[in-house]
Amino acid sequence: KSRKSERQGFIPQEENAENPFEEIGTRPPPTTFRRGGRRRHFKSYDDYYRHLQSEYSQQQQYSPNALLYRVYPGLYPKGQSYCPNMRGMFAYTCQPSKPLRLDLVEFCKDYSAFCGVP
Repeated sequence: KSRKSERQGFIPQEENAENPFEEIGTRPPPTTFRRGGRRRHFKSYDDYYRHLQSEYSQQQQYSPNALLYRVYPGLYPKGQSYCPNMRGMFAYTCQPSKPLRLDLVEFCKDYSAFCGVP
């Protein structure tokens, strides 16, 4: 190959021209320090979500009508999972001096009576 064919398509650089990229200040990417052990690597999304589900399955139990119960928490069936599943809804909804719909007032009264919350 000739030198001409190697340089074909490139703009010739002048001898005394300054490199415009030398003026741009660069810095290395920020380093983060992670606590704990090595991050888990998952081969597929199914493995990832299965791992997440096993981690949080004891903390959150979703019902098939979760959206309905978020809007109307008084309709949630009272059973052994009622108190732990509706604890967050009670804490958010039944704050003191918060104006509530009538059905939400009933939910707050029912939850406090059923679960023994003052």
